[in-house]
Amino acid sequence: MPATDKPAEPWERRPGESLEAFEGFAVYRDAGRSRGTAGVAQALGKSKTLIDRWCARDGWVRRVAAYERHLDSERRREQEQQLVDMSRRQGVQLAAAAQALAQPARAFLERIQQARDRGEDPFARMSTAELGRLAVSAVRHLGSVVEAERLVAGLSTENVQPDAPATVEDARRRAEAMSRGELDDYLLGVDDGRREFLRELGLDDSA
Repeated sequence: MPATDKPAEPWERRPGESLEAFEGFAVYRDAGRSRGTAGVAQALGKSKTLIDRWCARDGWVRRVAAYERHLDSERRREQEQQLVDMSRRQGVQLAAAAQALAQPARAFLERIQQARDRGEDPFARMSTAELGRLAVSAVRHLGSVVEAERLVAGLSTENVQPDAPATVEDARRRAEAMSRGELDDYLLGVDDGRREFLRELGLDDSA
């Protein structure tokens, strides 16, 4: 065998192995769980004594074991690649969806900021109770926004929600304890923590 040739794998024809003997091994190798020397002898029209001799001499059992390990490795590699491809497709789809969903929020924040630049109160027609309900709704959805962003980035979504009340009742109590100005600021993301959060999502252009 030339030095540059790749060595034969155990399940391939070995140097010095006759074509007949390798044909017998190939039948044995490809028979699956039902493999046996009797079946090979019947398939090739040869005596079982001859097939048994080839099997022992050429290490069919050992070679088939190597072949099964090879097949298992190939199957696992293919499955892993399929998972990678699926994750990549889902990441692209989720990123596109997140970008589309962010457009109304961006437009909403821009209009609120434009109103404030004109010296107007964008929430002037809303009662404190209505603002409170809006604040509760905003708090309840922050976790979903963070989770979507982390999924796009391929990061863990466990225990990564922003500092928000654990229950709707907690959110309602927090909102009811806020003054009208604090509710406005909360909804607009004025405090530093929420402004930074919005900036990371690309929804705050004030920086």
